[in-house]
Amino acid sequence: MKNNKSDGREESLERYRLDLMIAEEKHELQSVQNQINGDLGIPELINSLDFYYYNYRTELANRYLLQQKGLPLPDLNTEEKVESYIQKSSLLYQISAWIGDLLKKERPSPDEFQSLFQLLKTQEKCIPFQTQAQLFAYLRSLCTLLINSGQMAFAELLHQIHQDNLTRGLFFVNNEISPNSFVNIVQIAIRVKELAWAKAFTETYKKRIIGGDKDQFFYRFNLSHCLFEEGMLDEALAHLPEASSHSHVHVIIRRLELKIYYELRSDLLHYKLYAFRKYSERTATKSIPASLRAMNIEFFNILLQLSQSPLKDKARSERLIERIQKKKLLADRAWLLEKAKELG
Repeated sequence: MKNNKSDGREESLERYRLDLMIAEEKHELQSVQNQINGDLGIPELINSLDFYYYNYRTELANRYLLQQKGLPLPDLNTEEKVESYIQKSSLLYQISAWIGDLLKKERPSPDEFQSLFQLLKTQEKCIPFQTQAQLFAYLRSLCTLLINSGQMAFAELLHQIHQDNLTRGLFFVNNEISPNSFVNIVQIAIRVKELAWAKAFTETYKKRIIGGDKDQFFYRFNLSHCLFEEGMLDEALAHLPEASSHSHVHVIIRRLELKIYYELRSDLLHYKLYAFRKYSERTATKSIPASLRAMNIEFFNILLQLSQSPLKDKARSERLIERIQKKKLLADRAWLLEKAKELG
């Protein structure tokens, strides 16, 4: 398409339509491996869409006005009236706009999410399967971001959404689930103390992972996480898989390893901690978004302070709790809070 486009700046609807198609294709290509880096070409796509939409709508309106010169046709609605009409008449627009409002808020309430969740469930028959999957993906991603920012009330809601989406098959491609989802679903279930459910899920879906699960990598990670929560620390460490430093799950595995060594009061903890910080500050810059790196570095800082704190020090415990609560980006916040409270 780019090769067929004129080098000049001649303006036409066809030119704007071609620009839109090119921008859309670039966006889709960048979205395939989205690691929260860059803008995915979205500003360019929106700009191209606006140019095409407004020019095409004006062209159609002019044709209609010309027809009105010879026929008694009703007046066209203004654009403001059109938007109001779509708002009232299009369920998809209502839901998408609602999601947009939630995304704009720094601290949306769980009740707002719950209401939207219920609307999506009750209108299931009105929304195609693929569109449902896309809309729920927005809800799950936003819940995860809010949990990571310290809004722990969303964990229970996210677990409910996971259970609902599993029942309706929204996670599956050809009856298989992505490795990311296989791991994330268990992490949230454990966070809300649904350990038995997490173990049952892991066993049920361990052979249904997209691309297979070479050496039972993802299964072993979920099992290790469950064993850790059960207090079976040596067993959890034994099942913990190794991951390439370029793998997106490498950091999650390393954090779990650090938590195990902390609970074991292992002499290896500080060595592992500093290796983790070095990775987060250097190697991870090539493969991990800045916000996630910041979460990991803050995790290191707090865990280091915890490891250097004496037991039964109430004042120290309260200071650490306050620091944790003030952090906007912090990995494993709930566990760190629990450990800080134990110091007092």
